[in-house]
Parts: sequence; C-alpha cells; structure tokens
Amino acid sequence: AGTHASSLTCARFGAPPESEMTSFDETVYRKWFPLADEDGDGRVTGGDAVKFFALSGLPKKTLARVWQLADSNRQGFLGVEQFVKALRVIAMAQQGDADAILDANAGVSVDALDAAIAAGTLGVAKLQGLGGDDNEGGD
Repeated sequence: AGTHASSLTCARFGAPPESEMTSFDETVYRKWFPLADEDGDGRVTGGDAVKFFALSGLPKKTLARVWQLADSNRQGFLGVEQFVKALRVIAMAQQGDADAILDANAGVSVDALDAAIAAGTLGVAKLQGLGGDDNEGGD
C-alpha cells in the first residue's frame, strides 16, 4: 500500500507539467513533419496528408476521419500540433480503435486521446518505411 501512495506522490509532484514535457511519440512525429510537408511551407496540406498517412495502411474512410479530428478548426492544413494529433489518432486506430474513430457521434474524444497519452498506452503510429525508434523495418 505504501508503494501506491509514493507512486501517486511522484506522479503528482515528481514530473514537470505535461505542457513542459515532450513525449517520445511527439518527438518522433515532429521529426516526421518535414517528411510530410513536401513543399516545406510549415504546413501539411490535404494532398501531403493523403500520401503520408496512407503509409499507415488504414482505410481511406478512417484516414478521412483522422483528418477531420486533427483539422478541427477546418483550416484545410495541419500545423505541427495538428499533425501530432493526427498521428496519435492513427496510432489509436492501429491499436484497434478504428470503429470508434469512424463513429462521428461517439468518435475518439479529445479526453480519450489525452487519457491514452497520460496513461502511456498510446504507442507510436506505424508507417511503412518509417520507424519510431530508428527501426526501419517495424516490429
């Protein structure tokens, strides 16, 4: 029982606020951003995203929903933060949550995504030819 209490204390006070931390997946996705941003203008357009996100092997219908969730302001492009969010949604879909992503009503809520990130249960998205841990072959 003492271990549980001390781990709660460490979780509350031992780590910097999440806004100051960059998780492993975010670090990877930030490295991938220039690969998706083919013209180097600092944003990933729909055309860029279609090509890049297709490397996930997910159906187009799922990827369309990923775009919708990531481009929540309907800007027509993704900045780095939205790109990270899109890849996190892709990771969730690859872990078996594709049906929830496709359901526009139940969908993947921001809360569910944040909870998966905080719990450390969200892995790095798998994209063909790209390895999150410099392992180019995948698993």
